Amino acid sequence: MKQRTGFVSNSSSSSFIISRRNVSDSQIKKIENHIHYYNKHFSHLPDHHMQTDDDAWNINVGEEVVSGSIWMNNFPMDELLERIGVDDEDIEWR
Repeated sequence: MKQRTGFVSNSSSSSFIISRRNVSDSQIKKIENHIHYYNKHFSHLPDHHMQTDDDAWNINVGEEVVSGSIWMNNFPMDELLERIGVDDEDIEWR
């Protein structure tokens, strides 16, 4: 079981940064479209709930980094990143 430090799932705000060199174009598309991708591929699993646009993270894709932020942390971004193969060590949670 992985344990993250510096990330609190019930925090009122969260953010992350991933270097572009550590994620593929396919992973970036999944991160950008995280609500649709999550609902299509993972919501049928036990203890998973359909996500709405109200749960969406603000995603920014720059030349050097992919970043995301949210005020209320309702979407399980940590789970999505793990399931699409982003290495936990490549994510800086804030």
